[in-house]
Amino acid sequence: MGTLPLALTATFFSHEKILFAGHVLAMSAGGIFLMSEGIIAARNAKGKQRGLLLRLHLYIQAASLALAALGFIFIYSSRSMASKQHFTTLHTWVGLSALVGFLVIAAGGVLLYYGLPKRYKKFTGQLSRIHKLAGKVIFYVGLAAAFLALRVNDPEHHRHKGLWTYILAVWLVFVGFVVHDAAPIEVDLSWCHQLVSELRNPWLQAALRRVRSQNLNATEAAKKDDPVREGPEGKPRRSEEQRPVSTGSEHHQADVTDQV
Repeated sequence: MGTLPLALTATFFSHEKILFAGHVLAMSAGGIFLMSEGIIAARNAKGKQRGLLLRLHLYIQAASLALAALGFIFIYSSRSMASKQHFTTLHTWVGLSALVGFLVIAAGGVLLYYGLPKRYKKFTGQLSRIHKLAGKVIFYVGLAAAFLALRVNDPEHHRHKGLWTYILAVWLVFVGFVVHDAAPIEVDLSWCHQLVSELRNPWLQAALRRVRSQNLNATEAAKKDDPVREGPEGKPRRSEEQRPVSTGSEHHQADVTDQV
């Protein structure tokens, strides 16, 4: 039901150029402006204002995701009306990756905000770090998609607008630096070991101990079945099958040596 209003909106704007302009505006407003504001709001969510800023982050990112989805519907409808193939450029694949990633981290953010089930409450801290890191990465992937759409390296392309294209490219890079300065990516892998250790199920640990015990018992039983292989000095003793068998020629050589 949530996608029905978006589909109706895309149908209302039936002209191809209007749909393309709507794609650009929706993606710029949702994927760049609102998403960057939501990231900064979550970064500043500390102290007494933490609850308020987290709610603000939730609402801003919800609006951002809605606009990004609307922008996707606009461009998909525009290319369908023009009988053009979909997903033929690097820009489209990078943008689709950003949108799918946005959906995933948004679902995770909703679970974190409204609370995980009691069984998984202990993972809240680790999952929150993953959510923050993934959200920033997805934002930069979206910036990369916008940068690719400008066709900076193809001045002959019909969407290349000369000086304005380069100004927009510089602006996108500037936005990336501003967001990184306000909410830098902090990669702390120390929590990975803690998460893995906490994910170990007691039942799984008991099962592993049983397997190790069975392997140890099998090894000891195999040693008991084998003949004693160590000599008085701890050196391996040859078995009867491994001892060299003397031949008649060896006895003959020994007799000749004695006669000489």
